[in-house]
Amino acid sequence: MRYSDICLSYFRNQSAVGRLEGDSVTTVTRGHVGVTDAVRLQLEYQDGIVARACFKADGSVAVLAAAAYVCEQLLGRTQAEFDALDANHIANALQLPQQRFSAAMLVADAVADLMNISQR
Repeated sequence: MRYSDICLSYFRNQSAVGRLEGDSVTTVTRGHVGVTDAVRLQLEYQDGIVARACFKADGSVAVLAAAAYVCEQLLGRTQAEFDALDANHIANALQLPQQRFSAAMLVADAVADLMNISQR
């Protein structure tokens, strides 16, 4: 499968990979590691704005690229602005092949879960 240059760039440059610690961290997980694609997103807010975002993902190039892209996009946003990061937005931004749209859906579902969790 051929991925776009932008998708491969996010896959190769995953600066947001990691783990956040502390009581102020919000964490969501989607998927099942070892069975399907999986992603864990973590955010830390400062004055209602995302100050730090990181992820851990297991799966395809598309999942890792989508998680890296979303973490970059969440920085500086409020929870109310998360809905702009839906599956179509992610897939279009990364120019994902139609066969990998499920990767965008997985990560978008994790973002939606973050919208439903109150900030800590």
